[in-house]
Amino acid sequence: KVVGFSNVFFDSNSPPITDLIEKFIVPGQLSIVPTSHINNHRDAAFVVLALSSLLVDNKMTESPDYEHIKNIPLLISMDEAHNFLSRGNTETQQEDLLIDKFINVAKQGRKELLGLFLVTQDPHDIDADILSQIKTKVILNLSEESAIRCLNLPARLKWKVPNLTRGNMVIHSPDYCDPTEVTGLSRCLVRHGR
Repeated sequence: KVVGFSNVFFDSNSPPITDLIEKFIVPGQLSIVPTSHINNHRDAAFVVLALSSLLVDNKMTESPDYEHIKNIPLLISMDEAHNFLSRGNTETQQEDLLIDKFINVAKQGRKELLGLFLVTQDPHDIDADILSQIKTKVILNLSEESAIRCLNLPARLKWKVPNLTRGNMVIHSPDYCDPTEVTGLSRCLVRHGR
């Protein structure tokens, strides 16, 4: 089940997100809070900061304000993660604090049933303490040398990354077998759009 929460932070008539926790955090449900329509980076960062802090704080503590969050396994997926988890992009203490929280999640989150799925074209901009803790990486085409270098890929795969075509990827996890190159199907089997 997929549920979108696009107006939660933006409509003055909307209830606070804390009133929606039991609708927002549901086992087996994918809850999406889009921020692409927010023109101001600071406003988008505020939304990400507020929601991420709510989730992380309640998962990583022994005495959560919202037991409902604590008891459900969560995977936080953050698109354009380099915009929110880079020390170079922080403008406030709260943004620095969010990075510190995500460092803790990257190190300890699995114990609390909290995982991270970070999406970025600029992995080298994500705080090094977070990136170093992320073990499994799905890599699509990257052309910037510093972005490829920070992924710590074996030499035999580094040259392939900038040449990956649409639908192809490399999956790398240093704790398991060799990195795997995955080739997409010649024709798409999924109908995209509405």
